[in-house]
Amino acid sequence: MRIPQTNVVIEYELVEDILLTIGGNLKEFQKKTNSKVQILNIPQIIPPDAPRIVVSTQNALLNISLTRFEIISKTPKHIMDNYQSAINFTKNIVLEIFNSIWDTELNYSWAGLVVTVEYSLHSDGNTALELSKSFYDKLINIDRMNKDLASFQLRVGFKEESFFKNFNISCFETRNISFDPNKIPPWKKVIDVEEYSEITDTGLRIIMDINNKPGNKSESFPTDFEIIINEFVRSFNTLTQDLNIKDLI
Repeated sequence: MRIPQTNVVIEYELVEDILLTIGGNLKEFQKKTNSKVQILNIPQIIPPDAPRIVVSTQNALLNISLTRFEIISKTPKHIMDNYQSAINFTKNIVLEIFNSIWDTELNYSWAGLVVTVEYSLHSDGNTALELSKSFYDKLINIDRMNKDLASFQLRVGFKEESFFKNFNISCFETRNISFDPNKIPPWKKVIDVEEYSEITDTGLRIIMDINNKPGNKSESFPTDFEIIINEFVRSFNTLTQDLNIKDLI
């Protein structure tokens, strides 16, 4: 098991000029962290949740729109297989960004945590689609009649008390691509990836989305964030059992 990436969304009420609202805080954050800030030239007709500002730090990418912060963090490899360390890593990054850039003029609405969880199940060079068959047959009540799968992705959501939980289930494969350009015929315009690569990893990917929208919130993002993290930990500990795939992992 590993957690390669997490996304955190902090939603707030529409702000017409987000740069004017947080510009001072953003400038101080840029100085302190040596981060890169890109102001996007976005027409006003573009939906308000589209990024207007992109901030790149050493450990995260922050997209700022008129209605939300989205913080994307990549988990370092040495803690990727420890979910508690991975979540604590994300928590520290998110709170540092929030405490530095958030402005009291922003009216907080809700928060969400999106965690990518991967289970490596690589065996005998099977492709992701070949691996998907067992999960399809276990989870979907449609007889394949021995037909080969062309794709597999399952999305399901639940409401549990004050939380909305969404699970996106699919299989993945990682390939090591290696070829000598001088040995490829000049007439060959398109390269078949499978012909010039070998599978190095195959497995199951579950993207967990836990949020408290709409309306199920406190007055504070840090408070809600802590509650959502605790709910993620609780859900993670029973994840494969709850999704009825424990015997396949």
